[in-house]
Amino acid sequence: MENGTRLISISPAETRIPEDVYAQLESVIWEEVNKTGDPEGALASYIYPFENIQKISESDNVEYKESIRTMADDIWSQEAWLDALLIYYILMHIITYIPPDFYKLAYTLGKLNRVDLAQKLIEVYEKNSTNKKVTLHAIANFYYTAVNIPYKAIEYFEQYLKIDDQNPQIYNTLGHLYGSIDDEVSNHKQLDAFLRAYELDPTDGTIVKSLLTAYEKRHNDEKVKEFYPKLLSIAPSPRHSLNYGLYLISWGEFQKGHKYFTERFDLDNYPIGYPKSILGGGAKWNYQDDISDKTLVIHYEEGFGDSIM
Repeated sequence: MENGTRLISISPAETRIPEDVYAQLESVIWEEVNKTGDPEGALASYIYPFENIQKISESDNVEYKESIRTMADDIWSQEAWLDALLIYYILMHIITYIPPDFYKLAYTLGKLNRVDLAQKLIEVYEKNSTNKKVTLHAIANFYYTAVNIPYKAIEYFEQYLKIDDQNPQIYNTLGHLYGSIDDEVSNHKQLDAFLRAYELDPTDGTIVKSLLTAYEKRHNDEKVKEFYPKLLSIAPSPRHSLNYGLYLISWGEFQKGHKYFTERFDLDNYPIGYPKSILGGGAKWNYQDDISDKTLVIHYEEGFGDSIM
């Protein structure tokens, strides 16, 4: 198939796609295909449907057409955005879209940085989707994760909460979105959202960590002292222990702080260890024994240097 040539020459079976969006899709496809550096390889799996699109469209084999939709959904779930664009483009020529198809094509275009086209399609999804609760959540997620427009994501999540105000994860997500706006009003809303999420589910480690982040941002040591032990009891991890240890040391609780601080050696993405070559087999201080008559070797990777600084 020659680069830039018309991929499909028949009219789409799906007629609700805005004409200006449809008119640009092939150009978008060719641009994205050429970005791969191997346009022939990128299109190889789709040559048959492109060359036989009219026959497939006119076929009464609904099962086969639905199998293409299933394939499209699977590719979309794998976040293979170019392949998703290609197969949803084929799909619109052989069968009428259901609302999730509009959404997934819009999301795909958003992930490919075609924000204007994506937003026009999400409007079609909103107009045709009948489950308001599902629709509001999906559109909020589209603006949050596909096109990164926080104020629009906030708008739709807030509408969602008017229908269901018992979902802690929505409040948690809203809290992070308010934080991305970063003004005084949004910062207050962030804390309120995290507190509501915690009220609904005080056993969720992600929510407790979000609330802690808000208190840390406000330098509220009293609340940080209250919630770090809660976080460690719900979702223990070397990273959380390290952070708590740093706080304890900063508050002057050195013995307790170093107990947690030493878990820095268990961080998966920060492989460090005691400098054995420097210690030469000598004993490590347990932070308790009197060492007033000893010489203490301090090495920056032991964490003592960080503590002193």
